[in-house]
Amino acid sequence: MELIERYLQAVKFALPQQQRDDIIKELRDNLLSQVEEKEAELGHPLGEDEQAELLQKLGSPMQLARRDRKQKYMIGATMFPSSGGY
Repeated sequence: MELIERYLQAVKFALPQQQRDDIIKELRDNLLSQVEEKEAELGHPLGEDEQAELLQKLGSPMQLARRDRKQKYMIGATMFPSSGGY
C-alpha cells in the first residue's frame, strides 16, 4: 500500500489547503474499497504492479487534483467564457 499512500500524498499537495484532509480521506476510502474488491476478485493481495494499474486509471495526481478543483463551482468559465469585450 506504500504506492497508494505516495499517490495520495502527491494529490494532497496539489489541493487547496482547506479541502485537503476531507478530499484525501474520501479518496483513500474509495481506493481501499477498490483494492479490496480487486483482491477478492483475484483471490490474493494486490502486488505493486496491480496497484499501479489501479492508480493509472485515476490519472496523474495533478490531473486528479485539477478535476477536483474544477468541480468547486457549479457555473464557471465553461458556462460563461470571457469574451474580452465586456
